[in-house]
Amino acid sequence: MQAEAWADVERKLALADPVALSAIELIYREARLLDDQRYRDWDELWAEGETRYVVPMRREVVDYDATLNFINDDSPMRRRRVDRMTSGHAGAVNAVGRTVRTVSRFAVDRIGDHELRVTSTEIVVAYKQGDHQVWAAELTHHILSADDRPCIRAKIVHLVDAEHTVRTCGFLL
Repeated sequence: MQAEAWADVERKLALADPVALSAIELIYREARLLDDQRYRDWDELWAEGETRYVVPMRREVVDYDATLNFINDDSPMRRRRVDRMTSGHAGAVNAVGRTVRTVSRFAVDRIGDHELRVTSTEIVVAYKQGDHQVWAAELTHHILSADDRPCIRAKIVHLVDAEHTVRTCGFLL
């Protein structure tokens, strides 16, 4: 959906709204699971059916399937990525090191009866073999809030330096 169309359907939610809080809590839980490298548990946070995990190479892109991205995973591809990350056979994941991430600056929009769009910022500090890396991104999560269990329908990670040379990382953003 184009950015102009979002403005027609969005309804801002106060961060204290219970539905907004449950979505934010889900994003905090996601950050913890990723830092703990619990990728299979992370995968369980996602909705059933069609989902999307995208790390675009350019900020202005809205049609992720028509452009080149660092990551553009539908549900089956995301599960294959988790399988590689947890199998011990992916070269980039070996000796992955540790990450600590901070997620903040939340804004929550209602974009449907059972769907929220949550935007936030993320800073990830990764440490591996004596080297620190800092990754900064603006996140957009689409959270389904049906059945008293919020789940992720889409996650778009806009790296602040995506248009420049981006180092390989052995972890999920």
